[in-house]
Formats: sequence, structure tokens, C-alpha cells
Amino acid sequence: MDYSVLTFLIGDYEVVHEIQEKSDRAEYILVTDNRSITSSTWDVVYVDNPHPEDNFDLCFHIRYNPFDYVHTDTVVKIDGSMGVNRSLDTIVDFFVDCNFDMAVCIHPTRANLYDEYVAWVQQRNYPVKQAEKVLNFIQFGEGYDVKKDSGLYQYNFMIQRKNRKNLDLNRLTHALCKYLAPEDKQIDRLDQTIGSFVINKYFPDMNILPIGQDLFDGGFFTWYAHGSNIPLTCGGGQRPPILLGKEVTTVTF
Repeated sequence: MDYSVLTFLIGDYEVVHEIQEKSDRAEYILVTDNRSITSSTWDVVYVDNPHPEDNFDLCFHIRYNPFDYVHTDTVVKIDGSMGVNRSLDTIVDFFVDCNFDMAVCIHPTRANLYDEYVAWVQQRNYPVKQAEKVLNFIQFGEGYDVKKDSGLYQYNFMIQRKNRKNLDLNRLTHALCKYLAPEDKQIDRLDQTIGSFVINKYFPDMNILPIGQDLFDGGFFTWYAHGSNIPLTCGGGQRPPILLGKEVTTVTF
């Protein structure tokens, strides 16, 4: 096996999306705490959930410790809301041949942390006090301008190589998500903002492959509404992609 595809279904938040086309070069690992889940296309790994009152704690444990669950040194991590339509060999080969450390999806409509928190508060009932808590920590504790410093990445898709940079990045991001958790939770559920901050602030020399929203147009992946088989429509209204504070050109496959 050359690479792994890793997804996770914790707390019945998502449904199984069977793989439409597999690669003989890849393993496909689905981690879940629901022992009634089976799959004809994924290798299912069952785990215990120590905090069922906060399923994101286990979700993020898996997300930030991916190499504990796979058997290769290159992992494609995808949310449970994504379905794999075809072999990912083309993407992974480009990633490996160009010696990238990681691949991230550039947010299509927002570029800074402040705007993302405003959107989550308004659209997804994210608590205002929690948003203020995290923004204040990042702005005043870490000296990062949450409005002016740009670079915002979506965490529904990521490729990582097993190396020191990625292991450190994952540990720091996971630790901050735990440290900044609300008082009644184990972890802060909005990790892509914290993760974007960590990348931009502490890993500016990371060799990153920028991926655009077109990856989810139904070619390689289909993005579904949470907990359903209803496809989401992607594209339209996209802003110029920004990576590590600089405008970049995303790679199209």
C-alpha cells in the first residue's frame, strides 16, 4: 500500500458513504464508535468513546493522531460527510512527487479568523462567548491579528506526510483545541480556525499544496449534508485563494 484514506463516524453524526472506485494502492479506514456500522468498501475499525457527551473529542483525537489508525506514511483525511467517487492516485502521486508536507483546502469565501467566527455564530449557533474567548487568546495572547492576518483553511480534506512537522503541527493544534474548550466540553468543536492559526503562525515553512473547492464538484469526491445522502452544491462566489497570507493558485486535478 502506498497511501491511506481515513475517515471517522462518531456519535452517529454522519452516515456511511460507500466508496465508488477504489485504488489497489490504498487502504480505506473508517473509524467508528458504533459497532452496528458495517461497510462493503471501508475497513471498519471500532473504538470506544470515553466522552459520548462530547463526540468531537473523539473525532479530533482521530483527526490529529491519524497514523495511529493507518499503516502507511501518507494519509488522506476526509470528513464523514464526504464520499469518495474515484481513485485518489493522481492527487497522491502529485503530492508525493512534489515533496509536499501537507495539502489543505483553501476556504472559498473567507480569509481570516474573525470573519469565520462571525459566520459560525450567525449560521451555526456557535456561542458568542466562546468565539470571543478564542479570538482574544489568539489576538492578545499570541499576537496574531485575527482580522488582518489571512489564511483560512477547511479541514474536511487534508493530506499529511508522516514527518516531524506534521506530528508537531497535529499535537499543537489538538492541544490548543483542548485548552480552549468551553467549560462544559472536552474540546472546542471549531478546529479549522485554530488549525489555520497554528499553520500560519508556527509553521510558515511548511511545504503546502493548496487545494481549491473544485475538488468537491463530484469528480473525486461528493460532499453531503451532515447525516444524509443529499449532495451539497459547491462553487460560486469564491474569493482569490490565500495561503500563509499570500495569494496563491490552487492546483486542479
